Amino acid sequence: MRSKFVLISVFPLMLYTETYIQK
Repeated sequence: MRSKFVLISVFPLMLYTETYIQK
């Protein structure tokens, strides 16, 4: 349960960071 919540919270952050680095 907690692991899933953390994953859902970290996934968007990682995606956002990747997009920021690409720009």
